[in-house]
Amino acid sequence: MAPEIRKGWNIVWEGMDEFKAHLIKGILESNEIPVVIYNQLDSAYMIRYLHRNATIKVLVPEQYYSQAIDLLSSVSETQEPSD
Repeated sequence: MAPEIRKGWNIVWEGMDEFKAHLIKGILESNEIPVVIYNQLDSAYMIRYLHRNATIKVLVPEQYYSQAIDLLSSVSETQEPSD
């Protein structure tokens, strides 16, 4: 998949964990990086399992892409490994 989902915005994270998407959004916003969450998952329980290709995407404007990736990499490096 290309890193661009719509013109001018790039994906910095993609997955199915809505909580993690919002944590990432908070990290980016606290560093003054504009961010949007694009949620393809429906809130209905069954829909999540019927549409396995649906994901949540965290996007930033392309001019912030490198800064956002560097920031998220540095944050993940400082995290303690979980058991």
